Amino acid sequence: SFRSYTSLYTKAKVSDNITGYVNIANQHWGDIGKAGENYDANIFVDNAWVQVTNLFNQPVTMTAGRMNLLYGSGFVLFDGQSQTGSTSIYFDGVKLGLKLGENALLEGLYFKDQEKNRDNANTDDITLSGAYLTATCPLLGNKQELYLLNRRDENIVVTSVNATKDIWMAGLRVSDAMDVGAEAEFALNYAGEIAYQFGKFAEFSGAQEDIDQDALGYKLDAGFKLKT
Repeated sequence: SFRSYTSLYTKAKVSDNITGYVNIANQHWGDIGKAGENYDANIFVDNAWVQVTNLFNQPVTMTAGRMNLLYGSGFVLFDGQSQTGSTSIYFDGVKLGLKLGENALLEGLYFKDQEKNRDNANTDDITLSGAYLTATCPLLGNKQELYLLNRRDENIVVTSVNATKDIWMAGLRVSDAMDVGAEAEFALNYAGEIAYQFGKFAEFSGAQEDIDQDALGYKLDAGFKLKT
């Protein structure tokens, strides 16, 4: 099948501190005998956010609405509402960024990866929250990222049992992308990331004890850039 994707977007600066962005997109997977979000012609709001800088005259930036998130190389935070056909990668929520001096940015995140019934009466969402610190210290590589994130899956149905999953993740990423100097023929680029997950899987009914969840993941990248 062929996937066609078109979008129409606009970005407006309302004032020196307020910027808005809207992206309307269309996707079509072709006529393959099926219907639904990822098969027929589908027009949707891909991004729609407002960003306010210098919030309350402080070094704080707030971004709220529907947006794409990409941290590091996307090992942990990248793909949101992809569904099954790469319809989109957005999250719905808000992030606050606090600038710590000239070399560090601390961000607070609260996003919905999946919101099924759009009301508070039904506990059926997938929610992401946490903190993400990005810093640049030459002694530890060009860029360092430290994060603590929480993912909460509500109302998971497993063999007719309703349960919730509450997972925390702590991680660290160090990377550097060196420039090719006048005397060097190539420059090394590298990145290393490691993350540990822990948390609970619990039944709503409490018929069984909570099941501990734990996992360890890492990713290593290395390469070089030629002078030419």
